[in-house]
Amino acid sequence: MSPTLHHSNRRDPLADLEDLDDYLPNYDAATSDAGSVLSSSTGPRRLFYVPSLTDSRPSSPVSSLQSSVSPANRRLPSTPGNGETYLYTYSVKAGQTPLLFTISVEPLRNQSDPRKHKFKLCIKTGPVERVLSEPVTMNLSPSINPRTLDFRLFLYPGKSSLPANCLWSYRVWLCVDQGRIEHRLFGEDEMWVGKDPEFGQIENSSFARLVSLEELSQSYQGVVGRANTSFIATWKHVKNSDWTCSVEYDSGGVGTTLFDDLTLTLDCEPRNVTFLIYTVPISTSIPPLANHKLRVWLRSPTLASDTSSSFSHMSLNDSFIYQRIWKNDSFKLGKDLEYGRDLERRFCWGVRVGMPGVSPPPAPPPLPPHPGLMHSGSQSSGHSGHSGHNHGSPTVSFQQRSLPSPGSPGSNGGGALGLNGTGGTTSTHLQPRRQTSTNSNSNASGKGSFHY
Repeated sequence: MSPTLHHSNRRDPLADLEDLDDYLPNYDAATSDAGSVLSSSTGPRRLFYVPSLTDSRPSSPVSSLQSSVSPANRRLPSTPGNGETYLYTYSVKAGQTPLLFTISVEPLRNQSDPRKHKFKLCIKTGPVERVLSEPVTMNLSPSINPRTLDFRLFLYPGKSSLPANCLWSYRVWLCVDQGRIEHRLFGEDEMWVGKDPEFGQIENSSFARLVSLEELSQSYQGVVGRANTSFIATWKHVKNSDWTCSVEYDSGGVGTTLFDDLTLTLDCEPRNVTFLIYTVPISTSIPPLANHKLRVWLRSPTLASDTSSSFSHMSLNDSFIYQRIWKNDSFKLGKDLEYGRDLERRFCWGVRVGMPGVSPPPAPPPLPPHPGLMHSGSQSSGHSGHSGHNHGSPTVSFQQRSLPSPGSPGSNGGGALGLNGTGGTTSTHLQPRRQTSTNSNSNASGKGSFHY
């Protein structure tokens, strides 16, 4: 018989209201204005969403083999423990936003301990899938079948946020022993995602406008602190449907990379996924309009089937899902900054001295001695009959020469250091002087070589 997700004899976590305190604190006050955000009809405290399988066939098991082509091509592994990855999929509707969560269980290969398994959590919104949190490694005893694991996944709304109804917290627990023992795997209190949020609610926000849309790059133009700023997003293909995304900014010919390590799995072309970039000035900034909050959101069609047309041909009535992927709470940039006379009087301004100097590049490290030269020297030094003399290759000794002190009779002028003068020694030069062996029958292999 194929394994299923639910067990008939497991304890119902919703049966006892007192047990809810073990899962969630009292969020009634925080969510009183959030409306009906999670499907539940058993009471106001039951905020977590009971997961439902996307594949409703009676004989279809929950776990399936991970496929690099598409979710429709996933197949069931024949036997557990053969190095295959198992996927558990849960659908959640956070408010009006449909979400799809996938928990993957992968045995760690090339490990001495076969109990170690890596758990990874991904979220999919429309045609875009990305990883949430860091992977977790757990030890599964031989009695635990990775094909028949049971998870409890739920969301609950966070505190008031702008835009509204976009801030969520999520929790993922691994249930064993018929649901009586639970291990928390993932949890985060700042997951920003929403369907067509009202970004106009954000006061004093400045949005970047899309000005160029290419196959693998997108350009946005905005104003940050009165400074014209460009944001450039680029895509790089990794393998199959995996892509990496990077965003950098430029203002006045100077900029830097904001992030370049975001990996996404796309079921569409990269040009169908765009970005929403905006800044909000911080009121306590000194000088004003110099410090900002920078936010980068990912925008994708609601359904994967909506990707047939490019972004440039989408109508204003199309629906999109936004998820925040990056933030900076102290983005410092501005133009024509005004510090004020009171502050300027208290400043100690730096003044540049002379013209900009040039620092020479560092000297390369010395080369190691050649093995052949070292061998020839050791052979020649072992000859007998000429004790006290070097019978090997010609060597170099260092002769110490003194440099005159500034202002001495042999120096160049009053302050320069002369190389051929006499006087007080301030520094030394080590100059090589070639010494040849007194033995005319020295080893021929050492001719013309130097040892330093």
